[in-house]
Amino acid sequence: MNKTALISVIIPVYNASLYLPKCIQSLQEQTYRNFEAIFVDDGSTDDSSQIVARFAKNDIRLRLYHQNNSGPSAARNTALQHIRGEYIMKLDADDFISPDFMENGLRRLMETGADAAISRVCDYFGPNDERFQPFDTDFNKEEISGKIGFIKSITWDNIHSYLIIKRHIYSGIQYDTSGTFGDEVTERILISRCHKLAYSPGIYYYRFNPDSVTKKVSVKRFDWCLSYIQTKQLIKDNDLYDQSKLILEKRILNVLISSYYYYLAHKNQLSENERRYAKNAIMRLFHCMDPAVLFDEYKTKGRLNLLFFKFKTRSFSNFKIISALLFLKMRKYYV
Repeated sequence: MNKTALISVIIPVYNASLYLPKCIQSLQEQTYRNFEAIFVDDGSTDDSSQIVARFAKNDIRLRLYHQNNSGPSAARNTALQHIRGEYIMKLDADDFISPDFMENGLRRLMETGADAAISRVCDYFGPNDERFQPFDTDFNKEEISGKIGFIKSITWDNIHSYLIIKRHIYSGIQYDTSGTFGDEVTERILISRCHKLAYSPGIYYYRFNPDSVTKKVSVKRFDWCLSYIQTKQLIKDNDLYDQSKLILEKRILNVLISSYYYYLAHKNQLSENERRYAKNAIMRLFHCMDPAVLFDEYKTKGRLNLLFFKFKTRSFSNFKIISALLFLKMRKYYV
């Protein structure tokens, strides 16, 4: 293994003082030592910057930059301006990695000639509640093409965005700052640029933080709809729609239904302008969907199911009426 290759870790930081020590310690415990960690404080109002500065005082591999609050994607873009490594990986300030994460990732990249390494993922709810995502793969042997990885990223099936990736893949790329889920679109672009991806047995610990913007009631939740409009266009631009249209249209339908249920459950917590934004995002996703792709799926469930689906998706008004009725049964899952 090339032990001289430098890995640049980009870490946006916003009010993460509770979790930063664990994140930083997981970097310092790496069995692979040649890395730099670029922290970008995104206008934190707690002592996050002081924590990073305290660790950086005794470890020259850690560097801290500051910006006004602009969101995690903007912070990653700031970090990209300061990287020096041949490889790039992103890490969130409330997450952490296993000690062998970098070593195994780099080993697999060298063994396979891949452009990116995909680790195992553990959903971390606390020290006594760790749930490994059920990846169906051999992390020491399997490889996939970038095109297959791109299609898998539609539902994040056996793939995720916390990769170790060759720097040249980022050429000309910046993280999308247009919405909360813009980084997902950017990660799909990066994956689509890879010739090959290799699985690696290192572990990324994804912390379920109740204070995360994606966990709180927020109008930003509806950016999810817009991200799938962008993803569909990206799929078409890469001439992969015919290969992925069933997966994609099923995903769009699921996001559409979930987003409208979320809206019904929380609309009273949104301002009038936020409700208008949410409804517009949902409507745009509805008109982006091609329900005809799903007709055969519903036909197998019986003629009545197919007719019901056709009626529900004939117009946005129909969709809202039917969904509102079905929401009465689903409300408990969204409140």
